[in-house]
Amino acid sequence: MELPEPALEKLARRPEPAMPLVHLRRYLDGPFPGPGEAIRSASRRPDLLRIVEVWRGPWRSLGPDPATLPQEVRAELECLGITSATWLVPMGPADPRGGGKAIRRMRETLRYLGQVVDVDSPRAVTRWIRIMQEGALVDPLDP
Repeated sequence: MELPEPALEKLARRPEPAMPLVHLRRYLDGPFPGPGEAIRSASRRPDLLRIVEVWRGPWRSLGPDPATLPQEVRAELECLGITSATWLVPMGPADPRGGGKAIRRMRETLRYLGQVVDVDSPRAVTRWIRIMQEGALVDPLDP
């Protein structure tokens, strides 16, 4: 089951600068496809959503699959704020929601950085994810 076109368009207009794939269910109404189907759907519409993954490229086989990690390790990573290695970055104009001028500017900046980050560089992607996590401390948007 793929994400329908209206759902992809809705995700592209979210005010969040990016959405972790593990939290995608929060942003959708109706049934949620598996992560693989969500990525395939998003990859068919690069004009709406950009996929940013840490484990992309030849080094992918060097790291463990997060799903195979023991539950206590996953819980510890989540406590550290490391909740997802795959993010969806909206490519459309943000639908501004609340916050002052500085918060809206920060969201726009984070969104832009996600749109231009070198997805073939694990270092650039992990730096961007860290910036996203620090931005969430300042602007904790709830879906």
